[in-house]
Amino acid sequence: MTVPLHEEGRGRSVATLPAEPSLTGFDFSDLQTFRSVPTGQNFDVVAMHGLVIVFDRLAIHQGFIAGKLYVRESQRPHGAMPWSSWLDTERQYGDRAGPTGPLRTRREVVHYISHPATGGPSLRLPCGHIDGPYKDHAFGRDLIGKVIGVYQPGRQS
Repeated sequence: MTVPLHEEGRGRSVATLPAEPSLTGFDFSDLQTFRSVPTGQNFDVVAMHGLVIVFDRLAIHQGFIAGKLYVRESQRPHGAMPWSSWLDTERQYGDRAGPTGPLRTRREVVHYISHPATGGPSLRLPCGHIDGPYKDHAFGRDLIGKVIGVYQPGRQS
């Protein structure tokens, strides 16, 4: 389906844009406000600008739910180092237990949706871009937890 930018007439061509897809909405129904971060090895936080998100690492093993927010983690070398240089550095120290080269870890909150065109699993990124659809075997490998709430230490009940 397309939406015309202007009407046909007097030899003009009609430019069209894709119609805006209907997307899965956000589901905040089970989010909580925490006065302290929950204890236990399954809980962690993501510090964002002016906000601290609390997430549960164990919840992703129960499956993904459309409309919910999840935390995605990625790693990369620092900005001035290409992957090939980082890999060469790592290969020089093959007998140690962890990476020696500088890695930057980034966590971001993403929104799980069904892709508007195919219905496959997709993620709405913080910038609004839709990443996907993913193949079933590839989806969720970089997701580390389900958002369960917001940390607000000064909040009164």
